[in-house]
Amino acid sequence: MNRSIALSRLTLLASFTLLGGCVHDKMTEAQPSIAAMKAANGFEMIPLAVGPVVSSPADASFDRSIVIRGSTMSPPSGRFSLYLREVLITELRAAGRYDPTSPTIVSAVLTENRASEGFKQGTGVSAATFRVTRDGQTIFEEPIRAEVDWTSSFIGAIAIPAAFRTHSSLSNTLVAKLFADPGFRAAVAPK
Repeated sequence: MNRSIALSRLTLLASFTLLGGCVHDKMTEAQPSIAAMKAANGFEMIPLAVGPVVSSPADASFDRSIVIRGSTMSPPSGRFSLYLREVLITELRAAGRYDPTSPTIVSAVLTENRASEGFKQGTGVSAATFRVTRDGQTIFEEPIRAEVDWTSSFIGAIAIPAAFRTHSSLSNTLVAKLFADPGFRAAVAPK
């Protein structure tokens, strides 16, 4: 076999192996996390309803998907803001504190959702401004930000699934940080 043909084939094979291909992957349905469960069980909380969770701006591309090395990840509901809402409900339900008829309502505006991925390290960031209202009055409003790092790889077949798997848990991390926030805890404590 001609040496240049063999080298071309090897280069093409290495490109597919190392860079990964264009993949579109849906995240799994929201699941409760240990971190949020610990935070929710670390204090007394009244039952909460979950209101709207939207993105800012409303047409933000970060709300629909994230792209890592040409591969796209999107939530099952089609928007990360809706996924964050599902995670809030899932975590409150797991803690025994979800009541859709409660006059105390937690809602949010997703302000950031991104991932950056290098050949050794990846980083995911999610941020939202959470609001708690009781009988129409705001009793808590704060921005909360969660960041997660993961070990990456030059090989796309390893790096892309690791990034997707880690970034998928970021909404749970954001909710755990909300549950641990002293202002949130004070706002939702039994009176």
